[in-house]
Amino acid sequence: MRAGASAETKEPMPGSVVEVVSPSGVRSDYEVKPRWYASRGIANHLVVDPLQGHCATMWNPGSDGYRGRDVVP
Repeated sequence: MRAGASAETKEPMPGSVVEVVSPSGVRSDYEVKPRWYASRGIANHLVVDPLQGHCATMWNPGSDGYRGRDVVP
């Protein structure tokens, strides 16, 4: 399998993912999805949160989640 490929589909995974938070998806967008993306080697994850009025950027993926995170107003 190539680096950056999904174990389920063997298709190349993107280098970055962008999520827009909705009222029903706050926990999923901040907790569940970042761990899933990081464990699959997605290098960068950007969460655009119109509810809080900021963006969270995450990088340096590992098996248990992203090791780096910044919040930008």
